[in-house]
Amino acid sequence: MFSLKMKNIILFTGIFFILFLLTFNTSLARATPAVINFTTNGSWVIPAGVTEIMVEAWGAGGGGGGGGASNKYGGGGGAGGQYTTKNFTVNAGENYSIEIGIGGISGGKDINGTSGGDTRFNSTLVVAKGGEFGQCYISGGGGGIGSIDGVIGTIFYPGGNGSNGNRAGSGAGGGGAGSTAAGGNASGLIGGTGGYELGGDGGAGTAGASASGGPGLDYGGASGGSTKNGNGGISGGNGFLRITYTQTDPCTCAGLNNNWEINMGDACNIVEDCDLGTGNVTFIGTGNVIFNATISCVNLEKPAKDQTIFLGSIASIIIG
Repeated sequence: MFSLKMKNIILFTGIFFILFLLTFNTSLARATPAVINFTTNGSWVIPAGVTEIMVEAWGAGGGGGGGGASNKYGGGGGAGGQYTTKNFTVNAGENYSIEIGIGGISGGKDINGTSGGDTRFNSTLVVAKGGEFGQCYISGGGGGIGSIDGVIGTIFYPGGNGSNGNRAGSGAGGGGAGSTAAGGNASGLIGGTGGYELGGDGGAGTAGASASGGPGLDYGGASGGSTKNGNGGISGGNGFLRITYTQTDPCTCAGLNNNWEINMGDACNIVEDCDLGTGNVTFIGTGNVIFNATISCVNLEKPAKDQTIFLGSIASIIIG
């Protein structure tokens, strides 16, 4: 076994050099909690040091139905979008696609609304379905029904129901589901309340002649229906996706009998002892690493010319 303990000396041999530091910052974060939000389509690459993520998805709200032949004959309100969440084990560098649901649109005269779009994580790993459309008056004027049909996740809530349209006016939109509760059902002309947290409220219905109901709010609130010649075109609230993760500090010891690859670009300041047992220490990237702790390993890779190892006054490298 070979022990290398550097104190008040400088070793310089070719491209392998170790410098003694008198003072340095000894702070070292163990982990960094982080949240990333998505309101548009995209993708996400798992960062280094991340092994588990929590994905939450909100589906978009449905659009209300169009009105009928007489002034106040109204279509039904749309249903609110779903909420769901699921945890995953992941590996750094993996790439996941993100799809955000777009709110459904309310219909004009004799036209059903459109359903809200689904919010998806990597297509089918997590799916929060958009809310159902409201029917136009001539099709029955029924409000969209909130449900958990088609959801993919471990915890989930439905959006609220839209209220029915009738001869006195259009139905209101259901509330979008939140992360802790289902969306509220619409009642008459009053939109449903969004579930806590982040569920959007449903849009109001209307008793006005030839009018359109109100829009659904983000995230996942449904829009109200229209009467007679109301133009429709009023959207439900869009969907949303949130990823929460904890990023292990890349400068943390890899643990007993594991290999430890240190990225010099991270400028690690290692202040806690590390026993790798049968593991090795290797280096990638360019930059430097500071050791001010006891490191035990089978082999310490020789740094390249653009890599520097600094040893503090109490550092000890034990190889063997």
